[in-house]
Amino acid sequence: MKKKYLSFHLILFLILISTTIFFIYQSFFTKQNIDKELQKNEVVQNTKNIEQTEQVNSPKEEKSLSTLQNLSITNEISNDTTSTNIVTKETFTIIEPDKPKTSLPYYATIIINNKSYTVGFAEQVITLKQLMDKLQAENNFTFSGVDYPSMGFFVTEINGIKNKTQENKYWIYYVNGVSAKAGISVQKINSQDKIEWKYENSTF
Repeated sequence: MKKKYLSFHLILFLILISTTIFFIYQSFFTKQNIDKELQKNEVVQNTKNIEQTEQVNSPKEEKSLSTLQNLSITNEISNDTTSTNIVTKETFTIIEPDKPKTSLPYYATIIINNKSYTVGFAEQVITLKQLMDKLQAENNFTFSGVDYPSMGFFVTEINGIKNKTQENKYWIYYVNGVSAKAGISVQKINSQDKIEWKYENSTF
C-alpha cells in the first residue's frame, strides 16, 4: 500500500515539475519573441519617423535655399540699382531752367559773358532796347550805342568793353541761339526768350 502511495506521489511530483518546466520555458520563449517583435516594431517606427522627418525638413531646406537665392538676387539688383544711380549722378548734370525773380507776368533772360540776368516785363512783347534799358536801370550793367534811323539802335559798348573796328570785334547778340541782324530797337522779344551777347568777329 505504501509503495503505491509513494509511486503516485512520485508521478504527481514529476508531472508538476514537468508542467512547471514547460510553463517556464514557454514563458521565457514567449517573452523573447515579444521582445524581438517590439524591437522590430521599434526599428520600423524609427525608420518611418526618420523618413517623415526628412520629408518635412526637405521642403524647408529647399524653401530656405530658394529664399537665400532670392535674397542674393535682390541684393544683386539693389547693388546694380545703386551703382546705376551713382553713375547717373556722376555722369549727368541736371540744369534747371532759370526761374524768374520778378513779380511781373512775363520775363526774358539776357546772358552777357556767361552772366545771366532775368528781366521781367508787363506786356507780352517788348523790344530788346526796352529790355536792355530796364536791365541797366535795375542792375549794375551799362551799355551804349548808335541809333540808325533806317536800321535801329546798334550796341557799341557793354560794361566798358567797346567794339573794335580795326580788329573786327563787335558785340553781336543771339535770340534763342540765332544770330540777329536788326538793331535792338527793332528786335521784338517774347516772354521766355533767351538773348545772349557775344564779343566776337563780325560776319557782316
